[in-house]
Amino acid sequence: MGPTRWVWVLGVVVGAGCAGEDPSTSEPTDTEDTQTGACGAVSSFDTTVRGHVQDIDGAPIAFADVWLEERNWAPGEFGRGKGEADGTFAIEVRDLPVVEDCWGKATQFWLVGQKDALTGEWPATRILMPAYTYGEDADMGTLPLVLE
Repeated sequence: MGPTRWVWVLGVVVGAGCAGEDPSTSEPTDTEDTQTGACGAVSSFDTTVRGHVQDIDGAPIAFADVWLEERNWAPGEFGRGKGEADGTFAIEVRDLPVVEDCWGKATQFWLVGQKDALTGEWPATRILMPAYTYGEDADMGTLPLVLE
């Protein structure tokens, strides 16, 4: 199964996990201060994001700047680093927001890279969810951050 299909499958699984009753159809009462279908508790965690940067031809890009952004719940940068000569990188990221029961819906994490005029981004929420769940590093595996 190719990377695009895995993204689609993961999106369906995560989307199904976030499905709930439409909050607009729920009638709150005077004693009820939450609505059905709302996301859960908000917390945060720290991890290391590991991966590699390459150009569109598959060649490693040495010493690229790489950072992690969140673009929905708490927009901003959560860690930054510089790749190695072989294109690999490991960046420490801190205080990543976690909104229980809403992975991929409330938070949208992106790895962003730049080297000179080359730029690229990669959807990172899918590697952060298992890092949070299992207390591991977030590893891109064989999927590259491509700069073009």
